Amino acid sequence: MSQRLYDSATAEALMKFAYPEYGEYDLKPYVIKENGVYATEAFRDVCQPGTLFNWTFADEMGWPGSPNPDTAPFLPVPFNAAQLAAAMIDGPGQSIMHAMEYQLGYPLADDALNRFTDRMRWVRDALAEAYAVAASAQTTVGEFDHDEDARASAMAQQYDDANGQANEREVVSEQGITSNEASARRARAVASVADLKAQTERAQAAVADKWKAWRKAMVRQLLWADSRRSCI
Repeated sequence: MSQRLYDSATAEALMKFAYPEYGEYDLKPYVIKENGVYATEAFRDVCQPGTLFNWTFADEMGWPGSPNPDTAPFLPVPFNAAQLAAAMIDGPGQSIMHAMEYQLGYPLADDALNRFTDRMRWVRDALAEAYAVAASAQTTVGEFDHDEDARASAMAQQYDDANGQANEREVVSEQGITSNEASARRARAVASVADLKAQTERAQAAVADKWKAWRKAMVRQLLWADSRRSCI
């Protein structure tokens, strides 16, 4: 694999691409420091460990020489393609993949990088390399079942809709009723969708477990081999 390193300017360009909705003076989800890109504390503090703005690929490492997951950036500076690919798996770096509109683990289409100008060739190169190494890693790790994930999400939406309809049917929010009556109506609404809620929670838990296992396997495949080579 190429060991080309990309600089802070490339990291900044990737972040602006991933988070175009934030202006110059807005509080952004990320902050770029000398040694890497970090989730902003205000965003990190509202996330459970291992989720959204509170995950870095260092959480999945743990072999000799690994960075401290409590203080590691989600993208180091400088970074190589494997580190960018690992950062894009989850956490704040996943927004780069969402902005690309191409699922990580699969080759990019020929025209996927055409939106970047010639002057942004380092960004193009970094993304092309990252997608290539991620696709290679997934051939070893195996594919994550995105269809199962979509089914679990659809079931969660179905439950949300059914729960709202149950509340409307029982007129839970009617003004002027006693608190006891409101509680009784809500209890009936809850009971009517309890089976669907349980099914949804089981489906979501199963997908979450598979995602965590795939995420860890991908990080290991992307970064452990490089780590071993660097120690030789």
